[in-house]
Amino acid sequence: METDKKKSRFGIRLKIKELLNPINLIGLLLGGIAGVIYYLNADTLSGSSPISSSLSFTIIWGALIGFLLADILYQSIKKRHK
Repeated sequence: METDKKKSRFGIRLKIKELLNPINLIGLLLGGIAGVIYYLNADTLSGSSPISSSLSFTIIWGALIGFLLADILYQSIKKRHK
């Protein structure tokens, strides 16, 4: 039973380490910056849009999209090199 827990923790750590590669972290950062730029330039500063109504929500959404796009790019590069 104890070895099963160690194996599952080790598997989770490997998955987290794989997700937090430099390409994904750069995508996360660039997405957050894009979120700030969108917030500053958005015409919906009245608060009617749930995404652009708050700077923190806009940064989170931008970072999430940046992370997902970077992960798609990373997975396609990884698949080509196999």
